[in-house]
Parts: sequence; structure tokens; C-alpha cells
Amino acid sequence: MNSYNPPYYKSFIERYGFEKDYDLYAYYLDPKKLFAKDPKKTLDYAQKKYNFYLTSINLKAIDQEVLDLKKVIDLSVPDEWEDLVPPSLEEIKEMAKKLKPFADPDLIVIARSQESPIGFGLALPDYNEVLIHMKGKLTPFSIAKFLWYRKKIKGVRFFTMFVVPEFRQKGVSYAIYYQTFLNGLKKNYSYGEGSTIGEDNLRMRKDIENLGGIHYKTYRIYKKLL
Repeated sequence: MNSYNPPYYKSFIERYGFEKDYDLYAYYLDPKKLFAKDPKKTLDYAQKKYNFYLTSINLKAIDQEVLDLKKVIDLSVPDEWEDLVPPSLEEIKEMAKKLKPFADPDLIVIARSQESPIGFGLALPDYNEVLIHMKGKLTPFSIAKFLWYRKKIKGVRFFTMFVVPEFRQKGVSYAIYYQTFLNGLKKNYSYGEGSTIGEDNLRMRKDIENLGGIHYKTYRIYKKLL
């Protein structure tokens, strides 16, 4: 779900008068280097102290789950993110409808406290590993390839994390990362990417760097004054 442009695009864009607006970072997640120190005891303590627990999304009750995700997003978008407007319920429903066929429910972890949603993390298998074998064609043979290779996906992209303000700095985001990591290992995923994270989103950058993520790609947003 990220675009890719050859390096020479940068010089084309800048020669035309565009300049940097802001950067977005992508982090490589190597399971062998994540969570070098086992955080289980610390996270167990945090969950008991702050009274929260984790579940995987229930795709059979997706309508209710979407309502919970909407609640979290509305409460979590920082005021300083001027360009980000929380999506409407209908927009979230439409997105869920499109992503559901490709989702692995074990990679979508929701945090709750007393049944109320307080945060969630959303990751998806990297279907680029499947599409490359289809070579842009939709035939009975390519569909068979899709069904075969989707079972062999090794990569995961973790691309959304929200935690409501009153539960930040209480181990919730770290617990969601860790549970997603454990679930991914059980499914035999062998690497991941955390993206995209704004360069000024220092809290999330610190979280993913602390768990072992390595900044390895930068997506630049350009602007031009008219």
C-alpha cells in the first residue's frame, strides 16, 4: 500500500521547483533483532496495573469492531496533526470491506479496558509477494497462483497504531507491538516493516526504535508555492 519511485524522480521534482514538505519513515523489522530483552513480565505488570487486555480482531463481528476502531481514532488523532482529519464511519467501513479479504486477524490487535476500546494496531501480509507471480494478469492460472502464494507470504507491514491519550505511556502500544510480533511468529512470517511514520512523530519513532526497528526507507512529500 506504499508507492515506489526510482531515485531519479527526486531530481526531476526538485528541478521543477518543488521542495521538501516533510518526510515519512519506514522501519525494517527483523524478528531476530526485535525485543532483545523479553518484555513479557513488564507488560504483564502494566496490563494488571492499568487494567487493559488484548484481543485479535473478530472478522465475524466486523461491524462492531469497526465502531470500536472509529472510537479510538476519534480520540487519538493529535491536535498538532493539522492535515489529518479522522475518517468518517462510512469511510472506515468501506476500507474494512476492501481489506477484509486480505486481512490476517492475528495481525490486527485491539486493546481494551473494561470492554471499552483504548487502542489498536493494524498490520497486513505483504501481498506484493503474491502479485509479482501474477505478472499483472487475471486468468484462471494466475488466480490459482494467487491462492497458492498467499499461503507463503513471509512479510508483514505494520502501518497503523492508535492509543487514546489517557492510556499512553502505560505500555499499551508496546503490548500491541509485542502481541503482533508473537502472533506473526506463530504464523511463520519472517520479517516486517513499520511504516509510514512522520519524521516529527517522535513518540512512535521512539517506540519502534526501542523494540528494534531499523530506519531503512524515507518517503518524501513535496510542496510547491504558487
